[in-house]
Amino acid sequence: RGSAEKMSTTRSADDPKNTAPSLLTLPKSDFGQKEIKDKLVLIELPTELKISDLQGHHGRAKIVGAPTSARLVTANKGTFELSKVETSNALIMIPPLTLFENEPSASAPTTEEEEEQSSSSNDGCKRAKASLVEMPARKIDSSFMELQRILIDRNALHEILIKCEYDPYEHANNVDNIKQSSSSYSFGKSVRELAQLLLVSDLEILEALQDMHAFPITPSNQHAEERYSYLSEEVQKEISEEILAHLVEDGVEDLDKLHVGGCIQSVMLKLQSGNVDGNDMHKPEDVIRYCLKLLSKAPFRFDDGTVSDDAVIQLSVDKIALMMAHQLFNERQDPWLLSEFEYEWNGRMQTRMPGTGVEYRPSMDLLKGVALRQRGVNDVGGKRKSTENKIYLKYFPESKITMDIAKRFDVLFSENERWILEELEPYVNPLTKSVNFSQAEILLKFARVIIDEDGKQWYQKR
Repeated sequence: RGSAEKMSTTRSADDPKNTAPSLLTLPKSDFGQKEIKDKLVLIELPTELKISDLQGHHGRAKIVGAPTSARLVTANKGTFELSKVETSNALIMIPPLTLFENEPSASAPTTEEEEEQSSSSNDGCKRAKASLVEMPARKIDSSFMELQRILIDRNALHEILIKCEYDPYEHANNVDNIKQSSSSYSFGKSVRELAQLLLVSDLEILEALQDMHAFPITPSNQHAEERYSYLSEEVQKEISEEILAHLVEDGVEDLDKLHVGGCIQSVMLKLQSGNVDGNDMHKPEDVIRYCLKLLSKAPFRFDDGTVSDDAVIQLSVDKIALMMAHQLFNERQDPWLLSEFEYEWNGRMQTRMPGTGVEYRPSMDLLKGVALRQRGVNDVGGKRKSTENKIYLKYFPESKITMDIAKRFDVLFSENERWILEELEPYVNPLTKSVNFSQAEILLKFARVIIDEDGKQWYQKR
């Protein structure tokens, strides 16, 4: 069984009435395995894959990659790694065939042959038996391959998107010199390009881009492919603040009924009035819609129609509060005293965010994976010594740490020698989307558990 490159080679098995293909043959050249000298290569499909998943309306599956790291990429069932198995108990099921009788048998027919002859047609043609003939695959020259589901390497995707970060101001300045069809185009990557680089399906790329809140770059050339990248943090901060300024100046009190078209027009007018040096932004309306999606209560989706001009969206107060928390941390390099941060955070929400009311207090749970609590320390004689019981907040955003698992744990344990599970979880959970391991399995491999004298459980570097 294998990829659906040449589906004309399939045969129905066992039941002649069964038209669903269950046996597939492919030329060995499709596998790119030069070291394979066997006459037959068998691929065992996992339970979640069917032959119908490799062909038809869902698109064809394909085998990609180098000879030593081949993968089976399907259109909508994910990507599977091909690996060679030394031994196998597989049986080759030979489908029923029609046999022609050219010469009479020299020996007396057996009982089995008599049964076959009794079912022969008048034209001398024998009909095959109803059941398949089983042949142990290990008795012939054959190689055995198995498929194991793998997840998209989000760390690799993250690194690619960082290198081609999108700055709409830079785009506007160079748009006349950019050809969207050129491979030298510096902003973003198309889904097709990313799928080829990471050896996964287009669908897996799109799902990951959406989950990572990538910015869709609409091409100036209508025939070019849409491209994706991260939006410049400076631009995202600028536009988000203009959106909040629009809410204050226009007296928008109901955050559940924000008119998209009116907000976009207001922000674009502000951008135009503040543009005294002629530094235009390329397609600012796309950037504003993107930032509105990030602040919306609805899950982030590409092309879902939630930010069309005539739409009304609901803004998330918690997302706005989290955005303001990031701004506060970026305004100073030193850690915040917890009490001062809470005071400033609450005050900023009440003065800059209409509709929240004086009763609203952002939850400190929003800062999980954003900041770490630390006891106050001073440097005394070159040694860090605890001098007070005051608690500080140190900016330590999960989104800024590499997605490479081993390197991430090096960063985590460089920051703190030991962690409690509650503080560690926000930095570990995102890794489960890139590997076939649970949080518990990742912690078991990269950390060890210790119990202190109070019976409290901590995680240290393994």
